[in-house]
Amino acid sequence: RFGIPLVVILVACVAMVSSAIATPPAAGLPLGIVDSETRWQFSTIPHATIDSSVIRVGDVLRPLHRSLAAWPRLRDATIGLMPIDGSPAKLDRDRVAAVLASAEATPEKISIHGDSTITVHRTGKPAFQAAKPRADLIAPVSYATPTTIASATIERIERWIEIGLEQQHTEIERSFDYQIEVRDDDIGTLDTIEGIREIEFVDEAPDWAASVDSESNPIITRVHVLGRGRGRTCEGTVTIRWQPRPAIVVTNKPLRRGHRVSRFDLIRSPRPRSFGEKPCVEDPEDLIGLEVTGNVRANVPLLSDDFAAPIAIRRGELIEVRVAGGGVQVTTAAKSLGEGSIGDLIEVETLQPRRRLIARVLDSTMVEILTAPQRSRGKIR
Repeated sequence: RFGIPLVVILVACVAMVSSAIATPPAAGLPLGIVDSETRWQFSTIPHATIDSSVIRVGDVLRPLHRSLAAWPRLRDATIGLMPIDGSPAKLDRDRVAAVLASAEATPEKISIHGDSTITVHRTGKPAFQAAKPRADLIAPVSYATPTTIASATIERIERWIEIGLEQQHTEIERSFDYQIEVRDDDIGTLDTIEGIREIEFVDEAPDWAASVDSESNPIITRVHVLGRGRGRTCEGTVTIRWQPRPAIVVTNKPLRRGHRVSRFDLIRSPRPRSFGEKPCVEDPEDLIGLEVTGNVRANVPLLSDDFAAPIAIRRGELIEVRVAGGGVQVTTAAKSLGEGSIGDLIEVETLQPRRRLIARVLDSTMVEILTAPQRSRGKIR
């Protein structure tokens, strides 16, 4: 049992997904330790929603015990594909339990609680449609759009290539929007494809870092696809147009609250598709010199709200208060009762006599009290 790859169980999952094609094999995952007394329990997600054409264990099940050591290797295992026609997939709960029980290093005692039928819906457009670059960015090419290959066949080939790119060329797949083009003269035997084995670049693979700032047309490459279909190997070549995803700013290490951001903390990264339209920071210059307002994780898109101008004066510090008005300036000692950046208004208390006043922060040691009300601006901290 311990020598069989985890995802051999996936071959049996085709029957669970309405109108879905066969499930491709995936890389093995680290094993947990189980024995004959081990019992795993899960609950179903009866109306699961995914944004991919691939259905994974974690999309439809949740472990009842948080300490399940094998969950990290199980949750990402592929168990089926969404139907080509866009309809919801329906999985039988008992068949899922039986398939899991036959997995590598998995106990026979598996219980799944919840609805007997698990319905999986897909949100948005299929990735091979959503990834198409804008028409005005695509340069004309010398060949015509294929017309003799059935649209259902093209769709099936594209879906398997999409899965192969996601599994074998993850970094490229995440860094580019792309459009797959299947041509009559290159298709070979891919019209029989029912699984993916290997995708190899015929031309040089696209480089996101080198192309993200380019205003040229999308990168066009050919890839050789090796698949399996109808009991034998199938292969052919397709063309893919790559458009680099927009650049956003991330940190190269975790940053704690109060950290002053420098140029060496920041790197640019492709904008994740899953991040939607959130207003991510796109220019590193917008953050340099600012202070982190909360803990920031590495390689996560940064938002402007995570940063603020550095605090110049903090609560409890001894500072100087300058009173200006009518051409006269008087300076006295005071204690800060609040904190603020340069330009902010904070409350201070003079030492002799003890009076509470509102003053504007000038620098890390000086605040100013304005006797002309019309000049007062900013927020009080």
